[in-house]
Amino acid sequence: MRTLLLFTLLVAVVVCWTGIGFALQEIGSPIPKAPQGGFAAGIGYTYFNSQWEYDGGDYDGEALPGDISQNFIYAQGSYGFLPGWEGYATLGVASATIDEALSTEDGADEAVAFETDRKFYFGVGLRGVIYGTETFQVGPFLQYNKLSTYEEDLEASFTGNPVDVPVTFADAYDLNVGLGLNYPVGAAGMLYGGVFAYWAKGSGEFELPDPIGTISQDFQEQGSVGGFLGLRLPIGSGLNLNFEGGYKSDISAGISINKAFGM
Repeated sequence: MRTLLLFTLLVAVVVCWTGIGFALQEIGSPIPKAPQGGFAAGIGYTYFNSQWEYDGGDYDGEALPGDISQNFIYAQGSYGFLPGWEGYATLGVASATIDEALSTEDGADEAVAFETDRKFYFGVGLRGVIYGTETFQVGPFLQYNKLSTYEEDLEASFTGNPVDVPVTFADAYDLNVGLGLNYPVGAAGMLYGGVFAYWAKGSGEFELPDPIGTISQDFQEQGSVGGFLGLRLPIGSGLNLNFEGGYKSDISAGISINKAFGM
């Protein structure tokens, strides 16, 4: 128990000190990280690109927010509640960069980028095995992430006049549901991958100068089906290193380290 408390404290300190969203979080192997009746905890980093499109609102010009790139660090804890099954929760901090938050189609003299400060987000998920042999295992997963509201003032220029444009991105979430396949590698390693359907939406509001005024938009991530491929490697007693890449509307890649307790 003391080891678990110390590890959890370390995770919390790392996240609060170094944390940097829409995001494809690490999906992982269908094989749970936590043993049945036990826990697992870890930290991870993911770099994520995504493409967004207009989904309703006041203005159907240039899609907002367009292209997003993100870096984020998170902590994750899971519990093995049934043989081959676990539930998990994620807490992290993330920033986002949008290359053209304002474009010339919005009336600006030139494109203006949007860069956010660190914001918290949280997620929950479920994964497990429904069928397995000595050579492979297969199982479903569900993952949901909810993001904080981002508010910034953009320094833009309209007809040669500098203007501060308040911008808000809110109500952002993503949901991923799919099926994973695991293939044992070596003594205790795992090569895994899978496919999934995803839904990701949000809303934005820009307070532009007259005569345009305030515009509001809903937006969604392009596409609806993605895939992922990863490798889990044991590096100690109950300790694993995980590498994973994924593709939704664009690519993502990440790394995590996890410790199982109660084995």
